Amino acid sequence: IHARHGSVRLYLPHTFHGFVTTKSTSGTAPFRGTLADQMTMLVDVGNVRTSFVGDYSQYTGVQDGWHGDELEITSEHGSITVSFEQD
Repeated sequence: IHARHGSVRLYLPHTFHGFVTTKSTSGTAPFRGTLADQMTMLVDVGNVRTSFVGDYSQYTGVQDGWHGDELEITSEHGSITVSFEQD
């Protein structure tokens, strides 16, 4: 998902299990509600954050590639907010 001018608000299904990468050059990228409790922050450098939603201890690495959910969100001039549906 890419937004050049404007904010992004995204609601994930509770079945989402995988990586979420956010890139925001002039805003925040918070995770809200129960999603924040179910994520593991992996990278937080500059304006890029990569997190894993779900049980990260079950992730076995990239030997055979990742076959789960994956999401990349970019907002050039706005904020990013991610939460579960109905949270």
